[in-house]
Amino acid sequence: MDAWTDHPQIGRITVDRASLSGPGTELASALGALEFDVSMEGVPEDAPASGWRVLAHPAYAVVLGAPADDGSRWWRIAQVAPPRDGSQTASVQVHPEPQPLRPSPAERRSGLVLHWPESTRSEPAFDRLALDVVNTGEHRWRPDGDSFTAIGFITRPGGGPGSGSFAFVGGGPPAFALDPGEYARVHVSLNPNQWEGLEPGRHEISAVLIDLGLRTVASLEVQLTAELIEQHRPGPGRARPPGASRSIHTQE
Repeated sequence: MDAWTDHPQIGRITVDRASLSGPGTELASALGALEFDVSMEGVPEDAPASGWRVLAHPAYAVVLGAPADDGSRWWRIAQVAPPRDGSQTASVQVHPEPQPLRPSPAERRSGLVLHWPESTRSEPAFDRLALDVVNTGEHRWRPDGDSFTAIGFITRPGGGPGSGSFAFVGGGPPAFALDPGEYARVHVSLNPNQWEGLEPGRHEISAVLIDLGLRTVASLEVQLTAELIEQHRPGPGRARPPGASRSIHTQE
């Protein structure tokens, strides 16, 4: 299981659970504790006066937050990117709208299982791979701001879960409630760059729901021919499969 799926999220940002407790401090004090200078210019007047603390350290920035209500169910988020291009001072960007505190992906996906339908296993169409999101729990499953965006990874047999980067426009198809035993059939996107370097033979495809970090129970076994690989390999003037042109990167 991916470690990040056990941590809560504020909006779509994964945060350290321990950082949510405690009183926090003023924004200027929280910024002053960072390892670089930060300009307060541009901080909106309606930003919380206190309660700020570091929530996460992703590669691109330091994420700070402060509760926006008495129950700490909504938070204001600030991001600080380290100085670059010779600059000595970083700037802070405070999100204008409060973001909801959400349970961890592991909690939100409870009861759901991913299965390849028989139609996909017997006749896989690589441009239109289908996957079933099944509610195997005893209660109705309800999404919490999640989508049913699914991506797939091609590996050699026994190669383990695929990994890499993929890109998306928007939040993908929104998830909807599923009663026990119900399922939703969703599209699985394959990054066209995965076809580079593949050789004919038997391969496996695993898939994951991005928002929930939920992976397929078993891999999809496929036989790739030289013709199939050449057909899907990206190249100048070659049409790409649907969903190949994206913008916001998501790392798995």
